[in-house]
Amino acid sequence: MRQRPESAFGRLMHAFGPLTKDPKLGDVPFNTSVTLEKLPTRGILNASTDANVIHKLDPETLRVTDRYDFSYFSPELDKSMCLSHGTLDDVTGEYFNCMANYSPVKTEYTVFRIDSSGKANVLAKVKDFTYYMHSLALTKSYVIMAMGPAQIDLFPLLRGKSFTEACEMRPNTPTRFVVINRQSGGIVAEYEHEQFFNFHTFNAFEQDGDIMIDRSLFSDCKILQELWIDNMTQGGNVARVKPVRFTLPNIADVGARYSTSMPKASFRVLADVALEFATVSPRKRERPYHYVFGVSDNDGKQFSSSIAKVNVDTGIVTSYVLPQRTFGEPIFVPDPSGNEEDAGCLVVLALDDLKDSSALLVLDARAMTEVARAELPMRLPPSFHGAFHT
Repeated sequence: MRQRPESAFGRLMHAFGPLTKDPKLGDVPFNTSVTLEKLPTRGILNASTDANVIHKLDPETLRVTDRYDFSYFSPELDKSMCLSHGTLDDVTGEYFNCMANYSPVKTEYTVFRIDSSGKANVLAKVKDFTYYMHSLALTKSYVIMAMGPAQIDLFPLLRGKSFTEACEMRPNTPTRFVVINRQSGGIVAEYEHEQFFNFHTFNAFEQDGDIMIDRSLFSDCKILQELWIDNMTQGGNVARVKPVRFTLPNIADVGARYSTSMPKASFRVLADVALEFATVSPRKRERPYHYVFGVSDNDGKQFSSSIAKVNVDTGIVTSYVLPQRTFGEPIFVPDPSGNEEDAGCLVVLALDDLKDSSALLVLDARAMTEVARAELPMRLPPSFHGAFHT
C-alpha cells in the first residue's frame, strides 16, 4: 500500500511515481514500461516514460543493466519530465525529445537533439502553461510540438489527486503548433488550430512547401478519465479516436513573417475508422506514404477487437478480425527483399477473451491475412510500444 506523503513536494512526486522500493534494484522505481527506444550510443533497448528516468535493458535477457537519465548526454537535460515518445531518425541516427520542469506559473519546455555520436544540443526553449504532451512530430527539416490546451493543474496533485484528475482542457485556448529547425535550432513558425487532444503521432513529412502531421485525434482529454478501470469494466463510454492529417501551409512564407502572424492549421480525417497505436513502414517515416496500420474497433464494436490497415489517400480500410480476441499494438516488420510499401508483416499479440491464453500472430501486411501463429501457454495482456530488432 502506498502511503500518502505529508509534504507538498512529496505529494507532487507521489503523482508521478511509486514510493515503495524495488526489491531487486533497491531503489524507488518509475513506470518505465511505456516506450522502448533506441538511443544514440546507448543501445537498442531503453525503457522510458514521462519521467526523466531510463532503464537500459540487455537485448538477450531483458534484464536492467543500467539506470540513467538524459543528463547523461548533457547537464542541460537535467530536468524532471520528458515526453513519453522521443523520435529517432533511422537514417541519420539523431534522436529528438522535449523536457520540462513543471511549474505552477509558467513551464519552460526544452526541445533537444542527440546526434549519432551522443552529443546533445538544445534546439529551442518555449515558456507556456503546464501542458500534457505525449509525442513530437519530425520531418526532414523540422521538429514540431503541439502545445495545449490539455493543462496540468499542479494544485490538485498537491492535494493527493491523480495525474488524470488534474488534467483538463484550458478554456478558450487553441492548440499551438511550434515549428523548430531541427539542425540549426530556433523557432521558425507557429500555427494554431481549434482545441484537440492526442497521444500519438504516426508520421510527418514535408510536401509542396507544406508540413503534414498525421496523428490519432481525440476532441478533448476526457479519454484520460474514460480509461479508468471502473469506467471500462462497467461499460462506460470511451471516446472514438480518429486518424487525421494536419496541414501547416506555406512554411517558408510563414517563417519569413513569423513575428507578425500566426496562421491557421487545417486538418482532414483520413478514414472513417477508429485508429490508435498506429504505425507505418519504417522506410516511409518522414516521407509521403500510403498506408498506416493500427488497433481499431471493428466498425464501432469493442476497441482493440481488430487490426486495421488504412489507405491515407483513399480512406479505404482493410481489417483483420479474430473472434473473441483483444489485440495489442501491431509492429511492422519490412520484407528486406520487398519494394512495395506494404511488403512485410505485422507482429501482434492477441489475448483470447474467454480462455486463459494469448497468441503471437504474424499477419501479411499487404493482404491483412494471418500467415503464422504461436500459441502461448499463459495469458499475456495486449501490449503497446514494443520494438522489433534483428
